[in-house]
Amino acid sequence: AEGTTFQAAVDGVVPGRPILRRSVHLVTYREPVRLVHRAARLRVGYTDLRGLPRDEQRSRLREFVDEEFEKRFDLAAAPLVRIHLHHITDHDLRLVLTDCHVVLDGWSLTSLVADLLALHREAVAHATTPRPPQAPAFAEYVALERAALDSEESLTYWRDSLAALRPVTFRRRVQGDAGADRPPVHEVRRSYAHLAQRIGKLAKEAGVPRR
Repeated sequence: AEGTTFQAAVDGVVPGRPILRRSVHLVTYREPVRLVHRAARLRVGYTDLRGLPRDEQRSRLREFVDEEFEKRFDLAAAPLVRIHLHHITDHDLRLVLTDCHVVLDGWSLTSLVADLLALHREAVAHATTPRPPQAPAFAEYVALERAALDSEESLTYWRDSLAALRPVTFRRRVQGDAGADRPPVHEVRRSYAHLAQRIGKLAKEAGVPRR
């Protein structure tokens, strides 16, 4: 029942989230493109672990996550997300969400999970078909981005805004720092602590997570 209910929540989210209906084509067209399909089926896997001892449940979960990590996505086949539920106890479900990095970033992932959990709670509490709130079409954002590329006003704004920004530079590693079996790693650290309070205030006013 839980798998069916969560599938209903996923089915309610997919139509309103183009990222869940997106595929990526690198060589099919004149330029690399992301296609948003009219429909895509995101199936929810389900495994009932309630009859197993706690240690074996943990072992099965670790094994599943390791196997998920090794599975690759076919970029040309939407959706580029996989979802699986593990039933631990009558009141405990574990959600494993695997995504291709080209469709979800930190903000999108947080928003997606929040919507899925909210719609699942709605379906369980009211036994109704979940319906997500309306959102602007992703194509509108794409059109705005493309228009900005040809906008002299937009280019001037960003040139002026970034003119005083100190560029990030990477220090050259000393020869021999990276082992033969380790690729070089470069790290730049910047603190945004001075923005934390204002970001928190804006997030609270908007009713969204800070992340």
